[in-house]
Amino acid sequence: MARKTVLITGSTSGIGFAGAEALGRKGWKVFVHGRSPSRLDPAIAELRARVPEGDFEGVSGDLASLASVAELARQAKAKTASLDALWNNAGGMNTSFATTVDGIEGQMAVNFIAVFALTRLLLPILRAAPHGRIVMTSSMAHSFAPRKIDDWLVPGGRKYRPMGVYGQSKLATLLFTEELARRIGQNSITVNAYHPGFVRSGFGSGGDPNKKGTFAFASFLALPPEKGADTGVWLVDDPAPRAATGCYWIRRRPRKPSSAVTPETARLVWDIAEAAIHKALGALPE
Repeated sequence: MARKTVLITGSTSGIGFAGAEALGRKGWKVFVHGRSPSRLDPAIAELRARVPEGDFEGVSGDLASLASVAELARQAKAKTASLDALWNNAGGMNTSFATTVDGIEGQMAVNFIAVFALTRLLLPILRAAPHGRIVMTSSMAHSFAPRKIDDWLVPGGRKYRPMGVYGQSKLATLLFTEELARRIGQNSITVNAYHPGFVRSGFGSGGDPNKKGTFAFASFLALPPEKGADTGVWLVDDPAPRAATGCYWIRRRPRKPSSAVTPETARLVWDIAEAAIHKALGALPE
């Protein structure tokens, strides 16, 4: 019997690595994503050592570049004609303001715009699966997003607030989850997001290395990556959430997100993201 296929972004360490290991043990073929082959090769070697019966294959791409996101999608399409699950897990928090090659603030670029672009580019092979699933690693930090948002894609500058912008990027991801689920409707693809908890990983490692002390100090309180990956693995693999779509989950239970998650804002953010991506990549699949 053919293995089900899953692509997990940011799976060379942390939650993504733990999810890749867990799904590999469950018989999934896992496309392990890393920023570069130098990150991928050791991670895949470690996964194969831990799960000798597993099937792990690498794909690479820098999520801070839309051209690289498009190349990542091309790699995935070249490796499989159908994708049973896409787990948008990669993300992080920068501690200082910077924009990407596409002119987008770094956290918004990686945590949201890359998720939007990659998901849309892979919709054709997700639709080719019997029951495609899209899972987003989100965060309770979406509730920290500013209530008045003047600019979704280039927030910050001299008044840059890292946690606020991080929350904004996660709010955008939840809005995308809701709007994508609405547009897809009740068909073969479900879309869900979840909060993994505060997990011991590379979180907060972007930007200024002199500003990482808070996260390093708090790391002893953090969950192990396996705990953080649990609900994501469940959303990808378990029959229970098969019919759920457009939902936000914590510890395998549906939760109501911030009141900032509204259909009107979801449509606004969709249009903003689509316009930004169109400049770099052209039209995206519906």
